[in-house]
Amino acid sequence: NVFHAGDGNLHPLICFDSRFEDEVRRVKEAGRELMEVCVAAGGTITGEHGVGLDKRELLPLVFTEADMNAMLSVRAAFDPLGLCNPGKIIPMLRGCGEARAVAVDVVSTDPLSTDAPSSNLDFAPLATAPQSPVPTGLAPALSPESTEALAEIIKHAGAERWTVTAAGGMTLLGSDLPAKVIVNTNRLDRIIEHEPADLIAVAQAGVTLTAFNKALAENGQWLPLDPPNDGRATLGGIVATGLGGAQQFGYGRPRGSVIGMTVVLADGSVIKAGGRVVKNVAGYDLCKLFTGSYGTLGIITELIFKLRPRPAREATVIATGSIANLLNAGHILINARLFPVAVELVSSVFSNRIGLKGDEATLLVRFAGNEKGVAYQVEQALVHLKNAAVKTTEVVNEDSALWQSVAAIPLKERTSYATRVLPSQLGTLISTFDRGALWQVGVGDGRIRTANPVERNTEPMNPLSQRIKQQLDPFNLFRGHDHDHAA
Repeated sequence: NVFHAGDGNLHPLICFDSRFEDEVRRVKEAGRELMEVCVAAGGTITGEHGVGLDKRELLPLVFTEADMNAMLSVRAAFDPLGLCNPGKIIPMLRGCGEARAVAVDVVSTDPLSTDAPSSNLDFAPLATAPQSPVPTGLAPALSPESTEALAEIIKHAGAERWTVTAAGGMTLLGSDLPAKVIVNTNRLDRIIEHEPADLIAVAQAGVTLTAFNKALAENGQWLPLDPPNDGRATLGGIVATGLGGAQQFGYGRPRGSVIGMTVVLADGSVIKAGGRVVKNVAGYDLCKLFTGSYGTLGIITELIFKLRPRPAREATVIATGSIANLLNAGHILINARLFPVAVELVSSVFSNRIGLKGDEATLLVRFAGNEKGVAYQVEQALVHLKNAAVKTTEVVNEDSALWQSVAAIPLKERTSYATRVLPSQLGTLISTFDRGALWQVGVGDGRIRTANPVERNTEPMNPLSQRIKQQLDPFNLFRGHDHDHAA
């Protein structure tokens, strides 16, 4: 036996002589027993090497038939004729041609199709659930208390051919939303489990990121996501939009933290994807499919996250000066291998919005880790900034409020355009920005976000955003999200 002590990955090895049929049979039986023990302990059937033929028939130990049908539906979308390596990974639940069968089933049972059967469900009790406050002009929001109740709502909505929109913190909805039913996850607000030793936590989709991290902090852990957030952003909304913020440079976007989820599909069926272990390659990674899908493929009701220990220290180095010098300084710090978790360049207007006074652009560089490491990073950063000829430098040791303010700006100001370019192109693009514009730029990953403090749909895109769009998309091939923060 070889074990990965840090992540729970096991490599049991049973030696046998394949010339003897009885030995082969007994080894396979022993393998199944091993898998059953692992699954019973909350694990999975494979953490590293995938599922081919040997473990394919063991997939039902961790996934239901509905889960596997969802995986086969994804496969059918890309390979409707079943030509690509057929019969691998997922067992053939109905014999040969499974992918084609699933593709047909998906079409014939679509609740929004014209020949979908009428529902016999009594919808009245569901409609009496407490309604959530919604923007003027929108349909009332239903707030189910469980995955099962939400599934019943979706089944009935499908039978009635109603459009459905999911919402969490109610921050994304606009008055022009063409929804008959809004499903609000705010009553799905339980933190189901936190296992510090495994660095995982399970929570319902309506839990806010703020409340979640407050609970995790009791055991010195956190979920290091950094979406646009003024305290209302929910876990389900964050994952559904897939949005990150300044600190995604060091911690990654939501898709990297999700290891499992429960989803209600458009026909009201409930599936689970992923699992409770960090290393899991059983079946298709549908978590990646639903993350960032904006609720168009299903409504997320529960999530399993991998966590991190809270840093012993966090500190931010703030520098001011010309945009060219600050941008150069940011690249120098990144290339110096100091491993900052955020390198954000913001306009003077943005700086003033978050409480930093001045009339020049500002570079915000955050470091996180142990005391000794952060002290070294800050010291070296100040040396590099001095050599880069920035105007002023400052170190903020208690910087949590600062970064909360940075994350809240997209919700306080109407975001008119958000996009991403190659970091090497930032200098050319920033040189065209208006001096009085509100913008922030991720020096390390090329994120650009501009804000326009006007009411939705009352004015066209502001000149700065229009110029960015024209440069990045001269043929009008895509449209930027208006107010694209986490729901």
